[in-house]
Amino acid sequence: MEDSSIRLPTLTLGWLLVFTLVYVGQLLLAGDFSASAALESGRELAHTVGAGSVVFSWLFHSSHSHFVGNVVVFVLAGWWVEGRTPTDHFLTGVGLLGITPNVVALVVFNIPGFGISGITTGMVAMIAVGSYDALSDPSEKDWKAVALFTVGTVYTLLSLGVIGALPAGTAGEIHLLGAILGVAWYFIETRHYSFTHSPEPKTD
Repeated sequence: MEDSSIRLPTLTLGWLLVFTLVYVGQLLLAGDFSASAALESGRELAHTVGAGSVVFSWLFHSSHSHFVGNVVVFVLAGWWVEGRTPTDHFLTGVGLLGITPNVVALVVFNIPGFGISGITTGMVAMIAVGSYDALSDPSEKDWKAVALFTVGTVYTLLSLGVIGALPAGTAGEIHLLGAILGVAWYFIETRHYSFTHSPEPKTD
């Protein structure tokens, strides 16, 4: 009998806990809970550590709205991706989507970045591509695929500044690199592993 129960995204929620603890740590380090406190403490910590901070600066957030916006999208997108990838692939993918865009942006463009926008843009791009594949499958044509494709595509284009202007100070390069890596991750999973656009039991 097919298991129709809803599986909680435990890994996604685990990452959410990590992001939350780091953000609270930024505020405690600043000794202030104002909207700009996290940015100042993050900059101070990055300056103290030096260039090596790029390895973990993706865990930082610059403000309350930045944090909330990112983690909401992360949980929703992570739920979709986690349900279709093995545990080790999901953990590795999230880590690479977090670290790689920030490292490349710093080395190539000299742009230091904070936040998980590389991850969120990458995973939403995966959803857009996966939903497009679902639309090309006659057995999967339903409103869910249409909705996911539409929302995923619009969000990705907004994140890249194709639709509307990005907020001041936003590192669009990190969003672009995240989207590229997310699409690459999708094609690697579909061509070499058991990933499909439809929900499937995970295999580790």
